[in-house]
Amino acid sequence: MARNKPVCHAGWSFYSMDPSSAGSLSDELKTAGLSQWAASEWLWPGQTSDEWCEHLRKTYSFKDCRLLVIYNWEFMIDRDVIAQKGIRKFLSGSS
Repeated sequence: MARNKPVCHAGWSFYSMDPSSAGSLSDELKTAGLSQWAASEWLWPGQTSDEWCEHLRKTYSFKDCRLLVIYNWEFMIDRDVIAQKGIRKFLSGSS
């Protein structure tokens, strides 16, 4: 029987900012001896689909981000064609 070893990721909430400039995040990860983390509540909108894609890329590529949860999907993103296009572009790897 194959089993995955337990995983624990620290989670942070981000609104309209680059995680590389998000206060003490980098130091807290280092102090805790962690490289993996989660953007467990994230919303850094862009004015264009390219900006959305870039914001997602910057967040997901900071340290070893393992999870990115887009906040307020049902009330904002599902009606925003520009956001959806940027998200699709990020997911397709064409950023």
